[in-house]
Amino acid sequence: MSTAALFHLAWGLVLARGTGQDDVVFGTVLFGRTQGGSGAERGLGLFINTLPLRGRADGTGVEPGLRRTQSLLTPRGPPRRTPAGRLLRARHGRSAARRPGSGGKRRPGGR
Repeated sequence: MSTAALFHLAWGLVLARGTGQDDVVFGTVLFGRTQGGSGAERGLGLFINTLPLRGRADGTGVEPGLRRTQSLLTPRGPPRRTPAGRLLRARHGRSAARRPGSGGKRRPGGR
């Protein structure tokens, strides 16, 4: 088991206890240029992705929790990307992705 799995499990348990919820979701930051194509090495700045982790305080114990957390942190195939517009549509509806800065608010008439 990795140290990362231990700290992610601990943070999930802190969040569960602090919120009174058995099931919590939090983000962990991944660094890297996983989708870097030709010329990616010339790009400026950090390439950061956030992986959502779901933690459950279900009383199964530390060892099963560590195994579950480790499996969530272990890549299972090629990295996937989701364009920001798709995330906005999923959260706020189709029109939100067309109007940056709208905060997902719809105009009268559905436009």
